[in-house]
Amino acid sequence: MRIGSELSSLIELAYLSDQPILLRGRHGIGKSAAFDQAAAALDIDIIKLDMSLMEAPDLIGIPTVTDGRTSYATPSFLPMEGRGILALEEINRCSRALRNASLTLVRERQLNSYRLPTGFVPMATVNPADDEYLDADELDAALTSRFMNIDVAADVRCWASWALEAGVHSAVVAFVQQSPGIFDSPEANPRSWEYVSNFLKAAEQNGPVNRDLLMAAATGFVGSTWALAFMRHFSGDELLQISPQAIVDDYPAHRSIVRAWAKEGALDRVMSTLKTLQNYLRPREVYLQVTADRPLAKRNIERFFSDLPADLKGEVRAWLCNRSFNDIRVPRRRIK
Repeated sequence: MRIGSELSSLIELAYLSDQPILLRGRHGIGKSAAFDQAAAALDIDIIKLDMSLMEAPDLIGIPTVTDGRTSYATPSFLPMEGRGILALEEINRCSRALRNASLTLVRERQLNSYRLPTGFVPMATVNPADDEYLDADELDAALTSRFMNIDVAADVRCWASWALEAGVHSAVVAFVQQSPGIFDSPEANPRSWEYVSNFLKAAEQNGPVNRDLLMAAATGFVGSTWALAFMRHFSGDELLQISPQAIVDDYPAHRSIVRAWAKEGALDRVMSTLKTLQNYLRPREVYLQVTADRPLAKRNIERFFSDLPADLKGEVRAWLCNRSFNDIRVPRRRIK
């Protein structure tokens, strides 16, 4: 599910139905912000616990002995009354003992003598347990079965709508809006672009922007490829991609631009153009119309594919194969 108003509505309904929800997605895409948005819409509190920084006693409480009986001091951050979301963040980056305590809190809504107020619902976030996140563990079925499990991803349109209201720098918002595949890159995630915005706004408040420093900062936040593309945009070079319609209708008129991008190493623009074309072809009815009824359009698409670098050609072949788009080929050599 894309992060935005629909996800917020789902979280709201999960809260109202007293159902814990677990959001699984890459870093920096706005999982925590989705909880914030839902809590604001419901006019309830939200308490966030970073489980990666905690040990089991931090949640269970320190044991004390009174009259020969052991009790546990309730941590001050756990709510005693009210309504809200108790967000257990990074729950797959903590120790097994802490996860077991979390399971008790989610399942029983209590830990030893502490009981979670009726108006609070525990929820959680995790990163995928894959090669990209070496310290993120796979959660066991006993824990995940207590949640509504939702895989989430960033969405350019939803993020741009939020960013404009949140005061993200207009140049950053405009650039992201013109780069549909931007959030597919792990380093160029929504949070990183907020960092670029913060740096740019601070730089503008201190006089003319030093572009070398801005380039260095943007590279540190989003990587060199996207930083270079952003600097081109910020400098007034607006042509970041060629539209799918232009490729389908008259690619030869734009071919020199694509070839120049490939020669100059502006692969961000080539990739952005490719991504928007793939999105255009994704609906089955569009693909069938192009391949069955528009032979010139099909040829223009294959011409574009023939101009791609070799590694991108391989990715496109795999993409076409996975979608059973067998009527369009990726030529190994450039075609006229």
